[in-house]
Amino acid sequence: MSLDVLSTLDWFVDDDYSSGELKDQTISALKSNFLEYGHAPSETMWVGIAALVDALEQMANGTLDPLPYLSPLDPGVGKTEAVVEFIRALMSSRSHRDVGVLICVSRLEEIATLIGKMDLAKDDGAVYTTDDDTNALGSEDIDNARVLFVTQQMIDSRLSDGKAFEDLSLLHFRGKPRQVKIWDEAMLPAEELTLNVDALARLPSLVRRLSSPLADRLHVLGEAVRALKNPSTYKIPDLVAEYELEYEEAKPLFSKQPTIDREAAYTLWQLSGKTVRITHDPKGNTLLDYRNHLPADFFPVVILDASGRVRTTYEFWEKHRRNLVKLATADKRYDNLRIHVWNKGGGKSAFRSNSSDLIEGIAATINTKPEEPWLVILHKEDKWRIPDLTKLISDLVINRENVKYLTWGNEKATNEFAAIPNVILAGTLFYPKSIYEVRARASKGMRSEEDLDFESYKDIEMGEHKNLILQAACRGSVRKCIGDQGDFMDLYLIASNRTGIPYTLREIFPGATIKQWIPKDKPLKGKVGRAVEYIRQFYKVPSHRTTPLPFSQVQKAIGMKHRQNFNQSIRKHSDFRAALINLQVSEVNLNNSQRLTHFKFI
Repeated sequence: MSLDVLSTLDWFVDDDYSSGELKDQTISALKSNFLEYGHAPSETMWVGIAALVDALEQMANGTLDPLPYLSPLDPGVGKTEAVVEFIRALMSSRSHRDVGVLICVSRLEEIATLIGKMDLAKDDGAVYTTDDDTNALGSEDIDNARVLFVTQQMIDSRLSDGKAFEDLSLLHFRGKPRQVKIWDEAMLPAEELTLNVDALARLPSLVRRLSSPLADRLHVLGEAVRALKNPSTYKIPDLVAEYELEYEEAKPLFSKQPTIDREAAYTLWQLSGKTVRITHDPKGNTLLDYRNHLPADFFPVVILDASGRVRTTYEFWEKHRRNLVKLATADKRYDNLRIHVWNKGGGKSAFRSNSSDLIEGIAATINTKPEEPWLVILHKEDKWRIPDLTKLISDLVINRENVKYLTWGNEKATNEFAAIPNVILAGTLFYPKSIYEVRARASKGMRSEEDLDFESYKDIEMGEHKNLILQAACRGSVRKCIGDQGDFMDLYLIASNRTGIPYTLREIFPGATIKQWIPKDKPLKGKVGRAVEYIRQFYKVPSHRTTPLPFSQVQKAIGMKHRQNFNQSIRKHSDFRAALINLQVSEVNLNNSQRLTHFKFI
């Protein structure tokens, strides 16, 4: 970082936002840290970081208005580092000894990482989740631990029955609600409730043990929902009142059931007595509504969402609900990013019906740069529909050790691959129509009786695609900031033009270069591919161009014991012989031998 940037930072920290003890310490620590490991945010990025820290300090001082505050800085700018240094400053502040911190994460794995970064003593941090091993990372004395880590799901479930945040005494610090609240990653303005008719149809047999009349009623309800027109509204009977059965009483019955049944039962109870919207998903009609579940006293809270710039949910929330505050942002430039788009379907259905072409295209592209590291983000295996893509791709690539994999759903909250300059997004996730619709309705605060316009629906759908693509791409080296620029990276994306996704890329990555991606060569499999690569690497060295390469040397390198097998399975393989032509390599005999014994560069 240049001295000019640091001096500029000194100026705007004092003038653009109120100066405070905690903010000054945090910004000073960030300057040193960033300088040490070569992270150089632009001036406007520093303004965004300062705005985040200022909101955290006001929250610690009890002067921040009770609202959600979104920090929409792009991945890699420094939001997490700012929070870590702020908490360190808070812990050392004598005037903030009675201020507790609540950090809500989306995944358990994030907790250990954050505790390590903050260097918390065990008594200073506590963890409250359903996982005993994760809880053991912190103190058992939650009430006296300054920093408490919980999952967002824990907060949702604890507040699901309309409780006030102050009533959750288990999450208190020294008998009082924690004052600083941080929501790591995305927050939605309401709890989304969707119930597909097939999931509803599974419940009667489970409920019958509690109430046979209720089970019969659910059969009738399911058939009624199945017959409804799309779109329409439907008034669900008040099952809770009619059968005098609260969810907490029924909950133990579902605790050991599959996730689909637990979620269906919870949603049904939440929808009981409400007028809901009906939409048609591929699996049939789906009931949908939302619930404003976070109580007023949970706010203020700071939301750290690196997709805040591109997600339409926040735009609608701010515009229509008018109770979201966006903190200062800064456009990150992506001039060093080259995006290669393969105009081909990449959803789950495409990998079910056409996986071989997609897999071979991905592997062939990786094999164009086998000596470089790669990250591939792909769909999870489903033994009924999606094959093990990791294995199938690995079988075709030349240097397996250079290729790392993540599945969709795990593409956030990891910096493990931040040095990788080649990232492949093997398609993207597509949610059911009901998810996009309920997300749009919740963000706009719409009633079930109101019709959602198609433009708003498409805006939400595209916003969710932008979110997934930005987060996934920024697992690679483009995550790093050099001034206002991301680092150099090649991003390969499978997305059909008809989805509209390719046309959003300039919005997601301002300044990026976009090219067509057409995988050309079918990758060679197994030992044939390894033999070709060994020969290629051998003759890549200029001094080897005049040196014959013994067949036996290649045979040994690829782990084949018998010469006859090597001759039959490798040398006579049609793909191998075609590859020799491309490599400008021929087979020769030496020392007047009657048989061919060596490869030679022509």
